[in-house]
Amino acid sequence: KELDDLSSIICSNCALAHMCLKNWGYVRDESKKAVDFDEKNIKAWYRLAKAHQMLKNWEEAGDAIDSGLEIEKNNKELLVLQKKLGGNVRKARLVRQQRDRARAERTSSIKEVWRSVAFVYFFSNVFPFLSCVRFGSFYQYSFSAWRIR
Repeated sequence: KELDDLSSIICSNCALAHMCLKNWGYVRDESKKAVDFDEKNIKAWYRLAKAHQMLKNWEEAGDAIDSGLEIEKNNKELLVLQKKLGGNVRKARLVRQQRDRARAERTSSIKEVWRSVAFVYFFSNVFPFLSCVRFGSFYQYSFSAWRIR
């Protein structure tokens, strides 16, 4: 436990050094390490949110702010950052929801096509005299006349 706390502080301080140098990718990486060692390190959450802000990862910045505010609800720096990034975070979350919804709809339509193909394939193999034609979302079946010679 003590070693994790110390490691978290060291990673957080390393993130601060990279923050001064404006190495935002390193700030993000070191802050993630610090948070992994100690989830209650509020400074690491702030630095992680700040790094995501500078990297324009709005949704991740919002997640880091929310996680930090769960630990300390009245943290001044996080509240200022939340107010500053609120619009961008909401927009990014909305875009992700729309993207996920569109992906789910595409997946659903592909599954429906495969079900239709499997249905028609099954009945054409089991009942070779039955022909199937699809009209919209309905199927029309007809018996084909076979000549036996």
